[in-house]
Amino acid sequence: MLDVKLMMNMQFEPKNFRTISLPVFVTLLLAPLCFMGDGQPIDAQAISSAQPVAMSMQQHYDAAEQYQSENEFEQAKNQYQLFLAEALRKIASNRVHLGKYEEATPLFDAALKITPNDPELLMDYAQAAFAVNDNVRAKTLAQEAIHVYPDNANPVSIAAAHSVLGRALWALGSRQEGLKQLEEAEDIDPSLFNGHSLSTAYLALADKQAAEKLFTKMLHMYGDSAALHMDFGRSYAVAGDLDESIREFKYAIQEDNRLPGLHYSLGAAYLLKYGNTYFPEIKKELQTDLSTDPRDSLSYYLLGYIAFQQHDLPNAILNLSHSVRLNKQNPDACLMLGKIYFDMGKTAEAEVALRQAIDTTHDPSRNHYQIKGAYYELGRILMQNGHAAEGKKYIEISESLLLQNKSLDKENITGVAAFHPTAIINITPDDVDKNKLKAVTKYNENLGLAIADVYNNMGVISAIGNEYLDAIQYFKQASSWNPSMDGIDKNLGRALFKAQQYTESIQPLTGALAANPSDIQIRTMLGMSEFYVNDFSHAVTTLRPIESEVQSIPLLGYMYAESLVKTGNLDDGIHRLEDLAKKSPGNELLHDAIGEAYAAKRARAEAYTATK
Repeated sequence: MLDVKLMMNMQFEPKNFRTISLPVFVTLLLAPLCFMGDGQPIDAQAISSAQPVAMSMQQHYDAAEQYQSENEFEQAKNQYQLFLAEALRKIASNRVHLGKYEEATPLFDAALKITPNDPELLMDYAQAAFAVNDNVRAKTLAQEAIHVYPDNANPVSIAAAHSVLGRALWALGSRQEGLKQLEEAEDIDPSLFNGHSLSTAYLALADKQAAEKLFTKMLHMYGDSAALHMDFGRSYAVAGDLDESIREFKYAIQEDNRLPGLHYSLGAAYLLKYGNTYFPEIKKELQTDLSTDPRDSLSYYLLGYIAFQQHDLPNAILNLSHSVRLNKQNPDACLMLGKIYFDMGKTAEAEVALRQAIDTTHDPSRNHYQIKGAYYELGRILMQNGHAAEGKKYIEISESLLLQNKSLDKENITGVAAFHPTAIINITPDDVDKNKLKAVTKYNENLGLAIADVYNNMGVISAIGNEYLDAIQYFKQASSWNPSMDGIDKNLGRALFKAQQYTESIQPLTGALAANPSDIQIRTMLGMSEFYVNDFSHAVTTLRPIESEVQSIPLLGYMYAESLVKTGNLDDGIHRLEDLAKKSPGNELLHDAIGEAYAAKRARAEAYTATK
């Protein structure tokens, strides 16, 4: 490789400066409202109303833009970083709320690298991790949030951190440590949420006296209400005290017979206590609940389960289909529906339902690894339909899940798992309103474009400071957020070229040249990169449109001439090399190249003569 630098004026292009008006931020806050018995949330998850975007993001962007226009690059970079931390956090939270935790984690991690001591960011991440049973991470993040919260922080926020930490510790088996954190949360903020979480923990530890004392306190603070008694009933149900659970649900019904979810809860408790013998009473409660709330997906699910147990498959399918339509995020209804279709030989319908059950099961250990049946039956369907490799993969996953479950001796891998308490007591969110989903998607798209602009501008700042390796990473980030951004291929290609990463520079420079065929600077860099990686044929193709200009730049002229020689165009290549040598008679590189070219020409002539 030639150790010669081509002096070129290569300007990196920031996105056209302008004020970016960030759209209204619509957040879908999916926060479990109470504590779990065995690491599972047991109450409804609420969807919040629209909230305006925090002004800090716009302010950081505007400040960065102003600093950059004044060539105050360090200050601009700092403001861009603060914008990015907030923007990445917003999109990560949105993705979590839409059930895409795996897509959110790298965004949270990237935001934390920028602002590692932001307690609200740590808490957003901790709550997201806890919601999908990533409890080790939730524990670490909540501990760090507690550590960095300032002394004058909002007590509600501090209590929330203790609550998440307590629930994560509980799920990890450290129940006494978890209990202490839950007590701390309730002491700091004696809210219904914290009281309910703590009372559920007391009952799980068989400390009924402490739980009842807390119930009395909550009644005194918030007043006797049907909703409060329904919460008490759920706490008792999770702890396995079904008599007390039923008693509380009946108290609640006396106070408000039309409270959504109340009759469903009583029906679920009846099922857990009395089983199939109470089906008529359970159905009555579920139908009463649906008369109050026709969109209660879990009531339809439980009616479908009852119909399934009674071998009334048409009604089972009808009710389960209603449940799935109302809440596509509940894997239990999909799993049971898939089982029924499978047994009926309706493999196409079964495949759809089973795949949906798998896609919506974020924690495979849920309900004693019941999802293993979906993997097994889907594998069988695929193998029957000629997709042996894919089918085998799903069956292997099923077998792996079977080994992970230590209590599967009474369950059959080919069937639906036994009806578990958490499948009934859990209440999952209904489908997100389509208008809200559309608004969130649009918001993410627009904010993603702003993020791409910021990464691009940070790349420009780094390139101006000759920090090309940093610039490359920023430009790559910009491209990942907005692959069609005007000028991003050009900027990335330039940075790679300046960093002498010629192999990597070819692809973006090729894209940039395709968009701007008349850009001589891009064409020159691409041709040189191709020469440096010994791709002489492409170098000739790239540089030929400007062959008259390249001869005026010695290094570029040499590269083009040498590429001609390497690709067999010896006469033109030698002519160009000799012309360059006349202009630079002391350049040994050119004389060596001429000698090698003549040697190649003689060898070709001799080879031609030998064939005669």
